[in-house]
Order: sequence, then structure tokens, then C-alpha cells
Amino acid sequence: TTTTTTTTKRWLVPRAPRVLTRTEVSVTLIPPELQNSLRSPIRGREHPEPATFAVLAKVHTSGLAPGLHNVDLPGAGVRLPADGSVTRVTVTGLTPNECYTFSVVAYDGNGDVIGGAG
Repeated sequence: TTTTTTTTKRWLVPRAPRVLTRTEVSVTLIPPELQNSLRSPIRGREHPEPATFAVLAKVHTSGLAPGLHNVDLPGAGVRLPADGSVTRVTVTGLTPNECYTFSVVAYDGNGDVIGGAG
């Protein structure tokens, strides 16, 4: 008999949000599951559970994903509970015909970033 076990890994960077709906000037996103989902490449290392999260947004350019400073658009950078109660986040103020990139950052109970933006 062969038994296969699956281990859930924990990354410190949240997955990107998914687009639910969009208009020319706004987008509604589905944030990733954060509780018990942050994974780390370092086995056995303990990590804090996220207390809050925020969606980050920037005009799409080659290079880096949105960083912690990309909070200028209404709805971006707002810290929300990471307990699963927030199922949608709307970012407004987008410019028509412009491409945007979105990411999520998680914060621990002290307000410190857990791992970085993803």
C-alpha cells in the first residue's frame, strides 16, 4: 500500500487578487484567502497570522509589482480585516484606457508587513 501525504506550504507573500468586475474608472477585486494561507520557503519557521490586509494599485509598467507606496487611488491602501469577512475590494479613480497592476499586502497584529506585497 502506498500512502501520499500533502503538506501545505506557507508563503509570506499573499497571492494576487482576482478581478471580479471592472469599468473604465474602477475595478472590483476578490482578495486572496489570507488566514492559514501565507506560506514560507523556510520549513518549520513560525509566522504571524495576518490581522489586516490592503490592496495596492499602480499603472502597469514593465518591472516591479505595486509596492507599499502605491496607495494613491481610492480604495487602495485601505487596511481591512484579514479574517475572511471582506470578500470584495473596489478601487476607483482609474484612468480610461490605462492598464493597472494590483497586489495584496498582509499585516500582523502590530501593523507590520508580513513578507511583502504580492
